[in-house]
Amino acid sequence: IVNDNSPELRDKVVLDVNWLTSHIFGIALAPANFPRSLRSDRASGMVEKRELQNTFPECPLEQLIELFVRFEVCLPYDEHYLICDNYLFPSHLEQDRTNLDDVWPRFDDGLCVVGRIVECTNKMDSLPGSFFPKFQIRLLRRFGHMSPVWYGGIKIADDAVEILATLSSSLKSCEFLRMGPKGCEERCYASMKFIESLRDGLLDEVAGGVEFIHKALSIKMLHHKKFEGYSLKEVDELLHEVGPDASVVLEKCGIREMAVEVMYCGIRRYVHPLDHISHLTMRERKS
Repeated sequence: IVNDNSPELRDKVVLDVNWLTSHIFGIALAPANFPRSLRSDRASGMVEKRELQNTFPECPLEQLIELFVRFEVCLPYDEHYLICDNYLFPSHLEQDRTNLDDVWPRFDDGLCVVGRIVECTNKMDSLPGSFFPKFQIRLLRRFGHMSPVWYGGIKIADDAVEILATLSSSLKSCEFLRMGPKGCEERCYASMKFIESLRDGLLDEVAGGVEFIHKALSIKMLHHKKFEGYSLKEVDELLHEVGPDASVVLEKCGIREMAVEVMYCGIRRYVHPLDHISHLTMRERKS
């Protein structure tokens, strides 16, 4: 607490908390049916720069956006520039998407899938609030703006293959799937490596002090619409010791599956018992 004559306040603008809540944050976060609220594309959570200008004509645009970004109310679609054409407001996205039936992979004999889980090692930790919205933006910029996006989830098509990424409700883990028709195994796995690189770069950027466990998703549990997995490091070591015929067991679920399926989307040439080359990233090897 400082008084009006304090040197800390020189050349500073002090905002009244009640005014800030009711006239800025309240309007930005209000539902669309409120008399005065910030209009957005509810499908993508995007708000145009001109809409911000029209909604807050009394506020200097750059300072308004800087305020929103600092409090993680929104993120610029172009991460390199504070002022750009569109902004992602995570709170404007569909919030209650517990039913993923319309985005879940439809398993049949013609589908190949590879997936990963990253979760906090320490149960007291959680992923920073900015991580998943930034991940969504980077996927949208890479693969296209018009994709299903919701709070804690995104599904994007990349030609014949698709990406599904979800954030757990506890904010302690994220799941990443790459799926496509049979014959796209190489592409699915290569794309998963791209997703892992994108994910790990962002984790280093926003969660440098948090330790994570990296897992390979169980394909059989995905059939039951559940995210369970095996330690990537342990699967990698097993493939090194046994080779492409190694199997992994998820004891708590009572299932067994081929290690090469969960690790490499079934691509056996990535595994050789006498000359196994690890495809783990440095972050995954340390986990």
